[in-house]
Amino acid sequence: MNVHAIPIYQDNYVWIMVHPYKPHVIVVDPGDAKPVKQWLRQHDIKAIDAILITHHHWDHTTGLAELLQDNQIPLYAPDRIIQKYSKYSNPKYTMSMQQSISIPHWPLKIQVEMTPGHTYDHISYIVRHTQEVLDSASSQHKVDTTRIFCGDTLFAAGCGRIFDGSNETLYNSLQLLASYPAESSLYCAHEYTLNNLNFALTIDPNHELTLQRLQQVQGWRAQNLQSLPTTIALELATNPFLRCNEIQIANRVSQLTKTICTPGLETFIALRALKDKH
Repeated sequence: MNVHAIPIYQDNYVWIMVHPYKPHVIVVDPGDAKPVKQWLRQHDIKAIDAILITHHHWDHTTGLAELLQDNQIPLYAPDRIIQKYSKYSNPKYTMSMQQSISIPHWPLKIQVEMTPGHTYDHISYIVRHTQEVLDSASSQHKVDTTRIFCGDTLFAAGCGRIFDGSNETLYNSLQLLASYPAESSLYCAHEYTLNNLNFALTIDPNHELTLQRLQQVQGWRAQNLQSLPTTIALELATNPFLRCNEIQIANRVSQLTKTICTPGLETFIALRALKDKH
């Protein structure tokens, strides 16, 4: 199963999951309908089988009305989105904690995780897909892949701002996402990686892995290539918001804020405040 990014606005991505055998797709956070429809025409895609929404912000939802009006597409979203677009989509599904989604004829499992903080009802979608692959000896074996569509909760080397959520809920949401297998791919909704890495280096200036990652991402962006998806492993290693339990991060944040921050939530709250000013 392939996943494609459609750039929209200044730094958003709409993510498109393509069915492995049919010209059908699942669309995640269509903030603009026109680029999505253009991409579908260019790739001769015949149908959108579902739309997944992580949260209500305009840059993730503005394309909904046009896409839903053209086609009766199943919509999976927080309740306030379902209510707003109820006249367009049939059927409609309000997502809740630990809910599983089954999309007919798709060889995948989608688990819903409530990941509040950026907004109080933010959702992430955990997509698991098992496929047969050939190894170097030309024998077939099954490979399980996990893809996490995390919207604006977790970014490459960063995390979302807090709007109508809270520091505590965002911290817990990040811990939840970080608990998934290290090889899981993260499909964040914004191209914020360069800015986030530059901030990360103000917190841990000599961190070798972060310095290497910055150089790599600078090369990608110079060629107008996306820096996503990332992985849980890479974020655990280089994302300061997932390193708040490390004593050196807590000490550095304490130094910058002239307060005493214990590792964990206290450090996270102070770090998020520093990023808001960056």
